[in-house]
Amino acid sequence: MNKYGKESLEKNKNIKELSYFFSRIYNFHFFPKKKLLFCFFFIREGDKMFTSQTFENIWKIEFLSVSKKKNNNEYIILTTKKIAPKPKKKAFNFIEIWEYSEKNKLKRKSRLCFNGNEIWDIGWNQLIQRNIKKNFGTIALCCGFSLKIIEIPNFLPSRLEIFSFSINIDLINIFQWKMCWKNSEIVTGDIGGKIISYNLGRKLYIKQIINYAHKNLPIGSLKIFFSKGPVGKKFLVTGGFDGYVKLWNLKDSFMNLFQINFFSSKILSLDFSFENFGNLGIFIGLDNGFFSTVFLKNDFLTSIQFNHTSNLLGIKIKKNLIFTLGEDGELSILEINTPFLPERVSLNLLSSHNLLFHLKFKFKNKNSGLQNLKKKFFSKNLNGKFVPPNNYIVSSGGNSGIIVFHRFFLKNNYKKN
Repeated sequence: MNKYGKESLEKNKNIKELSYFFSRIYNFHFFPKKKLLFCFFFIREGDKMFTSQTFENIWKIEFLSVSKKKNNNEYIILTTKKIAPKPKKKAFNFIEIWEYSEKNKLKRKSRLCFNGNEIWDIGWNQLIQRNIKKNFGTIALCCGFSLKIIEIPNFLPSRLEIFSFSINIDLINIFQWKMCWKNSEIVTGDIGGKIISYNLGRKLYIKQIINYAHKNLPIGSLKIFFSKGPVGKKFLVTGGFDGYVKLWNLKDSFMNLFQINFFSSKILSLDFSFENFGNLGIFIGLDNGFFSTVFLKNDFLTSIQFNHTSNLLGIKIKKNLIFTLGEDGELSILEINTPFLPERVSLNLLSSHNLLFHLKFKFKNKNSGLQNLKKKFFSKNLNGKFVPPNNYIVSSGGNSGIIVFHRFFLKNNYKKN
């Protein structure tokens, strides 16, 4: 092996060691210190038990829509992250692909294992495919010091080990842990407040890196959206642990169009909507359980209200329904008639009558039961999907590895156009 080959191997080794080092730090920071918990859940459909899981926490949930011949099936991608019980052992990262049919049946299709790669966030894009007949879709993996793109084939075994990627970009001194992907635009957020903009066409390249976007503090959430009109402009909304929410013009050169500061708070979740209000509405979840709305008019309007007793980690907008998820496992649904008159309906995830599937919980520790489950749940992600003709499926997951599905019946004025 020549000199340059050895240097390349040494560089890759150092990147993996640094990625693992930062992973240990942030796992300790964001998750409570506890022993490895083995949690099992069963999904009952009739008399059949579909699956049993043994992982510690669910890191990201993504809903996908795939058309198959006569039936339209909903696919769910789950990124799960199992913390290693011993400090010297690496954590196992894998993605599970589940199939949800119109008959409300859920079953696991495949598990993709990524050895030696810390997965912090994922993005899915079905539109970018080099061969539609052979590929199920394209997945982007946010892996700390690197961004990886992989094409998923239509035929998947029940378990697949992934060692190589279609595209891979390594970065030095940048640790990416948040990501948003729309069309050909990919934007990632760094733990040091940096924003990295990519463009994915025939190849992946870096458009721009913005340093000090959020004062050397982690970026909590970011969203890409396109304005309505004949010429859709591209925008980016970011929220950081410095308490700032910023609106950027996503052109060749970034421009900060608007910012607002929530003093002594951390921005943990974001979503946006143009519908019903005629103006851009930004919905913000804070670390103190408060929920804020910002409407951009000639003079921007803000509204803040207490919504959860702990960190507000998930926000999902459907028409004028707002779903918020707290770290304590409580799901709240707000119906907004005007920007400042929300009506809150609180729903406990563990005792709801709207559960899509019946769940049974079994813990390794016999002394812990349903009465203590809420303390162990630690929800940290939320996603939703409209399922014709009038159902809205909401899923949530947390550190315990439990996945909860809710089905909501939407009124006529909430249905998809």
